[in-house]
Amino acid sequence: MLIAFEGIDGSGKTTLAKQVFEHFENKIPTVLFKEPAYFVEEIKHASSPYERLMLFMAARVKLMNECIKPFTDGSPDRLVLLDRYIYSTYVYQGLCERIDIEWINELLQTLEIPEPDITVLCEVDADTARGRWKSAPIVDKTEEIIQGYNDFLVSGHFNNETLVVLHKQDHPEYAINTIEKAIQALKELRAIPDGIKMNDYKKRARKILASLNVKFGSSRMLTDNPACQEFP
Repeated sequence: MLIAFEGIDGSGKTTLAKQVFEHFENKIPTVLFKEPAYFVEEIKHASSPYERLMLFMAARVKLMNECIKPFTDGSPDRLVLLDRYIYSTYVYQGLCERIDIEWINELLQTLEIPEPDITVLCEVDADTARGRWKSAPIVDKTEEIIQGYNDFLVSGHFNNETLVVLHKQDHPEYAINTIEKAIQALKELRAIPDGIKMNDYKKRARKILASLNVKFGSSRMLTDNPACQEFP
């Protein structure tokens, strides 16, 4: 199972990913990777958004083929945690650098880069994020990136098979608790027989998630944190 942690720099996603890794590592086989795992310097010095995108894709394919696939070996009971993944590409290269999102999606499919099973979106305000930076970027696009994540979330671009957990920085225990519930929910959802009608599927899904004390939306957003906003 693949869980991606997304959010702007300073959102706390790296800290949360490490906390989740420490929580699960003695329970089930678990690994944690931070993107980009390869071509870091090349990405930093890319001469154009398209070059940067292709380097990110190359790094992702290399990570998938050399690390993730050998670790999971087709087993659903192994946990892969990723500090950044494909939704960062959609937001940074797609919405912020104006590369066509449909083209990015086609590229991901061609390269057989899988969707995450669960996406944890770490939310934070711009000033809090800036206060956590070790060094400021040359061009500060913090508000634009935050808006990009929000727009992308509301627009429904998140794949229907992805459970989305919203995480507020002052409640890390909620995220870990909800991720455990989300993992169980996915197992229950995937046990539903193929060929079942979508309406019946949604009814079953709502019943399953309700039994786990989590919520179900059209974009399958999960949160047990009352401080989190739930989109319709």
